[in-house]
Amino acid sequence: MKKLLLITTACVALFAPPAFAAEKVAEVGPWLIGKEEGLGAGACFAHISYKQSGTRFYIGQARDPNNHDVTAWSLVFRNDKWNLLAKGAEASIEIVDANNKHKKWNLTVTMEKEGHGFFVWVKKELIDSMTLDKNGGGFKLIVNKHEVGNFSLDQSAAAIRAVVNCLQNYSPPATAKKEEKKDENRESSGTGFFVAPGFVLTNHHVIDECRSMWVKYPQYRKVEAYVNSRDATNDLALLSTKLPNDDVAKFSLGPRLGESAYAFGFPLAPFLSKEGNFTIGNVSALTGGNDDSRYLQISTPIQQGNSGGPLLNDAGAVIGVTSEKLNAARMQDYYGDIPQNVNFAIQSAIVVNFLTSKGLTPKIATDQARLEPFYIADAAKKFTVQVLCIGEGHEKASG
Repeated sequence: MKKLLLITTACVALFAPPAFAAEKVAEVGPWLIGKEEGLGAGACFAHISYKQSGTRFYIGQARDPNNHDVTAWSLVFRNDKWNLLAKGAEASIEIVDANNKHKKWNLTVTMEKEGHGFFVWVKKELIDSMTLDKNGGGFKLIVNKHEVGNFSLDQSAAAIRAVVNCLQNYSPPATAKKEEKKDENRESSGTGFFVAPGFVLTNHHVIDECRSMWVKYPQYRKVEAYVNSRDATNDLALLSTKLPNDDVAKFSLGPRLGESAYAFGFPLAPFLSKEGNFTIGNVSALTGGNDDSRYLQISTPIQQGNSGGPLLNDAGAVIGVTSEKLNAARMQDYYGDIPQNVNFAIQSAIVVNFLTSKGLTPKIATDQARLEPFYIADAAKKFTVQVLCIGEGHEKASG
């Protein structure tokens, strides 16, 4: 499965910039927008200098170096005149909006720089509260119960949007990726489903770097498959195979918040049933992490090996492709809470567009009569197959 919302602490020291050394990509009012080439995972910043006080302030978003789909926000405060900070210091920031409403946030100092400034990871909700328009407000910074100063957030909304766009468009250098010893004989598996005779859809990360792959129904021998098309951005891959199919999936393009969502796949092979697993949940949100419109959030349980499988509605039509599982351990470290039943699927509209662009004509469901879950499971079994990989194909887990 894939990834989401926390960066490992190993990159903290790399992330905090001693100065605005990033490559400048834009200017938004008083803000400079830049990307940091020195970070292999990629990072973008909005930077403003308050000349009167000599304070430099950064709003940053960065990717996890071990999982480029995971992002987190940070704030950096610097002033060479400061000599008031030590590790473990208490700090807080009080946001004042255009309507003079106050919102106070306590900060956990992650790293300090010789008492002259500090770096903190922050929740997205704090960043949202700093999203102010022109002449919209500002913030007050307090360290060790000492008020450091008041600072403007003029045009911060546009600057923060520019940071998000910068990171979305930034591809980290290939040389910066962490080198790992590859096991060319590693075996892994995922799930896929027939979208046309001879064509199986799955996640890109399931087959990425596989030296060879096969697809199979539980009751038959495996048959070799080949990559026909890839879409790494949307985590989709189309395989061609000579395996005869019992049926093909039909798609529904209108997922509804709260509707039932059924997943069928082959998780945790070979420990769980070789016949496949069928789980039930609901559509929890119509977007994914960080409001990514390519995804649905679902409460349907999925495990390693479910990736690439169909997500179906009450009529047995595919509304998504199961893709991501939130990393509960990392979220507990970040928020102090263990999330439950937070998983993600690629929206069917993205899938249909991908298939159409590759010359296929996906079937669109016209009958929306509600079916009993056992009928939906029977239908899914006819077009869902296990995808087997030798090489570096892998599962991903949301951050």
